[in-house]
Amino acid sequence: MAYDDISTATKIRAVKEAWKTDNISQTAEKFDVSRDSIYYWIDIAEDALEERFKASTPGRKDVSLAEENEILREQLQNVSEAYHKLAREFESVDPLSQPPAFCPECDSNNIRKNGKVHTKSHGVRQRYTCGECSHSVYRSFKKNPKEKK
Repeated sequence: MAYDDISTATKIRAVKEAWKTDNISQTAEKFDVSRDSIYYWIDIAEDALEERFKASTPGRKDVSLAEENEILREQLQNVSEAYHKLAREFESVDPLSQPPAFCPECDSNNIRKNGKVHTKSHGVRQRYTCGECSHSVYRSFKKNPKEKK
């Protein structure tokens, strides 16, 4: 026995009728289909409605891991740029009071102390070395006198 081709509009009307009357047998007779077909269509409609309602709920939507990683990378880049900008401004105000925040050669923030150097022209200077490119930066070394109590 071949199956009859039933249009989507007819299936929707049948499901609405079943929901309205709450009588599956009567709806099946009215649309001349089996009760199993009506139950199947109702299940499909309820699943589709559930998915649609989940998508329309207010609040935060679930973000995929790749999208979240991209958002976090952008935020990290913005914070890094703001940090370097502030570090440059701070160094231009008082360059001798703090160690360098970034390497002038490669903009890396992997700077570490690398000992003191005695020179004839500048006196004692602190040497800082970049961990990425091994560039050295020298700063005047000033000891702060201890405050008397």
